[in-house]
Amino acid sequence: MFTRTSPYTQSIIVRQGTVEEVYETINIWLRFNGCNVTKENPPTELEAYYSAEVLQYHTGPTDSLPKNIHVGFSGFDENVHVNFTITQALHGKKTGGYIYWGTKLLELYEELGVEVTDNIWIDLFPPDTLRQTISRRIRQLGLYFIFSLAVIWFLLSVTLDAVMMYVLVIMFPVMLLIYWDMQGYRRLLKPPP
Repeated sequence: MFTRTSPYTQSIIVRQGTVEEVYETINIWLRFNGCNVTKENPPTELEAYYSAEVLQYHTGPTDSLPKNIHVGFSGFDENVHVNFTITQALHGKKTGGYIYWGTKLLELYEELGVEVTDNIWIDLFPPDTLRQTISRRIRQLGLYFIFSLAVIWFLLSVTLDAVMMYVLVIMFPVMLLIYWDMQGYRRLLKPPP
């Protein structure tokens, strides 16, 4: 049985620019971030499909799951209200890639001149999702360490030089990359001052 997909929603108010200008900026931003715009209804609605990227060696937030993105626009006074809804294209994948889209939306907000408050930060980077990701990195680090101990035990029967080479060339750099990645997620837990 499939689990229910959780949409990732964001709302902002842009205080600089017209609906048409904000619409065009977000249209370009979607295309720049690898999305195929599937529906355009200027200046009130945009729909896009993100086919996902598969990176073998990458630290930091990534998104390897396809997404459907809906952006709604409405203007009032001199402000533009923008609603983002990002949903998984595959059923059964709850929150995969949402931290990645939080970082992308943060860049867009800065480009649009939106002030990022603590509440917006928490919406962009849900603490529960971050904690799950950090926990997953800690498990990866532990499993890799246990695997490395087994490799070292095997290499000790060969030669001490092989052990040193494995530790310096493979084990230490990989563990350092996993640790740095985990620290990057930890920094997202609290908004910058």
